[in-house]
Amino acid sequence: MKKKIAAFFDPKKTTSGQRFYEALCNELSSSTIAYTDSPGVVLFNISAPITELLKAKLKKRKIVLRVDGLWWDRISPAFLEIFPEPIRFLIRKLSQVSRLKAVITDIANFMNENYTGFARIILADHLIYQTYFCRIVHQRYFPNKPFSVVLNGSYFRDDIKFLTQDNSIIRLFIIYSDAPAKGVYETLQFIHWLNEKKNTAAELHILGFNGKAPKYAPADMLAMIQQSPHVITYPPFNCFNAETDAIFAKMHCYICFSYRDPCPNAVVESMAHGLPVVGIASGGVTEIVGNAGELLPWDDWQNGFFAPCRHEHTVKNIDFEAVFSLLKKVTDDLDNYRANVKQRFVDELDVKICADKYLYTLKKLAEA
Repeated sequence: MKKKIAAFFDPKKTTSGQRFYEALCNELSSSTIAYTDSPGVVLFNISAPITELLKAKLKKRKIVLRVDGLWWDRISPAFLEIFPEPIRFLIRKLSQVSRLKAVITDIANFMNENYTGFARIILADHLIYQTYFCRIVHQRYFPNKPFSVVLNGSYFRDDIKFLTQDNSIIRLFIIYSDAPAKGVYETLQFIHWLNEKKNTAAELHILGFNGKAPKYAPADMLAMIQQSPHVITYPPFNCFNAETDAIFAKMHCYICFSYRDPCPNAVVESMAHGLPVVGIASGGVTEIVGNAGELLPWDDWQNGFFAPCRHEHTVKNIDFEAVFSLLKKVTDDLDNYRANVKQRFVDELDVKICADKYLYTLKKLAEA
């Protein structure tokens, strides 16, 4: 007998791609039943309460889990400060033994936060990764779990009327995050480099600025945001509206120096407002952008699996000259790149397309 399917949605959550997951659940609503109506297959977001997954498992329901990234912090003094003694001492000493370092670093990340995601993954019958990059990093721990890959999506805003015919000032855009790995500091460096070294008039527009620098950020970062004539900030926001539309309408490109991000929703959402992307080909960004922008080749694993993430702020050595060439390529052919952005949603990034892919997996499990 074919099982009924449901999607569990917790409106209190604000992380793990919540805007996308809410839109996804809305699209699935016509093909699913209420979570409380005894479904046989349930879709959960990775941020769902583990108690709900345990209850589903005890009721012998099949669990499909939408999975995002994990943590891979290297051992550092700031990371060690999280752990109480004598655990801190043991991690420090054991990580100094070369043949144990990788194992101990794995254990430290597991103890810190990875255990929460791992527990949900263990309970799941099928995983849906946001990108193949996301799959690669999890394969280290879960090589045999059945999985699919479905990019996050959004609704394309075809009604945005761009005001960027005048290219005398290049306007770059980001949605702010105070996570150290998001590359905001390098973006600030780039905008100042454009103006001061290349004599290219450029502005960086930052939506959602909360007045805080990332933890462990360089001491001059807030001043670079708040005192620069090249940086314009807008306050935090809950949803996109007419005011944010007016901001997008003035922009040329989204600039992305984010590091090892499995599927940055800020990139997807900015593309949904018609912006092509320029940046580095790190994490899952390449899979999202396709031909709707230009990305500088980047080796995420040049220094190994573990790297600065939450507890360090290491400035990436980005070739600004190469990025500038890519930026010029996009801004000199902006209409074509905007058309490519729109086509990405026709082909893959529209939430309706994402929902159809999720539904295919859910139905397959329901029929098994």
